[in-house]
Amino acid sequence: TNLISACSLLGDVRRAEACLAEMERHTMQLNVVTYTAVLQAHLRSIQHGRPEAFMERLLNFEQPEKRPNALTFGLLIGALASRGDVPAAERWYACMRRNLRDVDLVAHNSVISACAKANDAQRARLWLGRMSTAQLQANGMSLNSTLDALARCAGKVAARSVATEVESLCGELDPKQLATNEITFSILMRPWAQLGDLENVERLWQKMEQQGVKP
Repeated sequence: TNLISACSLLGDVRRAEACLAEMERHTMQLNVVTYTAVLQAHLRSIQHGRPEAFMERLLNFEQPEKRPNALTFGLLIGALASRGDVPAAERWYACMRRNLRDVDLVAHNSVISACAKANDAQRARLWLGRMSTAQLQANGMSLNSTLDALARCAGKVAARSVATEVESLCGELDPKQLATNEITFSILMRPWAQLGDLENVERLWQKMEQQGVKP
């Protein structure tokens, strides 16, 4: 497993797969930790990585100790989210829900982040709204990713309308649970700054200082 982990860090998926095959031939006791390390190699390999196909292999295992866990799913969903691949992130999130009892907050936030990267504010808000159904409590990351998706749309629609909606969404959620930070306020200020509305930028800056958030 240590050798596979080393290959994973280098993104050398071919050597990681070769090591795994050798371990399987010698009928060594393998578990999800080993397979997750190989998945990471697939995720880091730009040319040869096939992470989704490898994940399908893991789902075919009957032994529970080899099947993907929350970390395995989270790594894949996070990688897809970083590319803004909303359909794939949503598909694997649904798969995670089918295969695990609980879906963790990190995976759900990754789907919202995928929507933000894809400039899909509507779906970001949709996934934020689904958190209660999934029995998850939104946090700062949930809010920031959704706000980011809204703010990114400022160039496509009326910036003033977007700025108002961004602040409205922030007001709908409990600030104590969300733990707003400097990133939150930076996103809130962005559409106003694009409008050249320094009065509202200053208003938000003062609000940030009042809440004890350091820039």
